[in-house]
Amino acid sequence: MYYLTGLTGLLLLFAPFVLGYTDNAAAFWTSLIVGVGVILVSTVEGVVTKPGKWEYWVAGIMGLVALLAPFIFGFSSITGAFWASILAGVVLMFVSGIEVYSNDYRNV
Repeated sequence: MYYLTGLTGLLLLFAPFVLGYTDNAAAFWTSLIVGVGVILVSTVEGVVTKPGKWEYWVAGIMGLVALLAPFIFGFSSITGAFWASILAGVVLMFVSGIEVYSNDYRNV
């Protein structure tokens, strides 16, 4: 499932340029930082031969940051930035939650 989190990070990385909210610093940097962070942990998950679940924990926390960022940093009035952040946050938290849960009980 690392490819789904990686794709979500990539979409979040390009969202400010595609959706046109590069002029809002909070929305722009939130998208870039969370996008790059998710891409990095997804790449680690894909490359490491004995993966752990920490990568999905990090992706899930970054998803929570993306979900809360429009309200904390005050860019909820910018429609493109708001929905990009909310949707990416929900996807990251959902996929990461499934993966963490399945890793916890797979070997029981």
